[in-house]
Amino acid sequence: MARLDGRVDTARQGRFLTAKQLMDELSLSENTVYHELQYGSLKSIAFRVGRQWRVSEAALERLMAGGGQ
Repeated sequence: MARLDGRVDTARQGRFLTAKQLMDELSLSENTVYHELQYGSLKSIAFRVGRQWRVSEAALERLMAGGGQ
């Protein structure tokens, strides 16, 4: 859930996946996952924690089902 100040309300999102977990879950290469996180279909549901990417598992499931964010 995005808040009005642009930050993500992590308490309401549930489980978060790392880039490595996305690679395993989606059966994609490391380069593909990072490209999608930065420029592609995962950009709208991803955020950074320091230098690491995170994606809400619920948001990923909605995206995969065709529901977008």
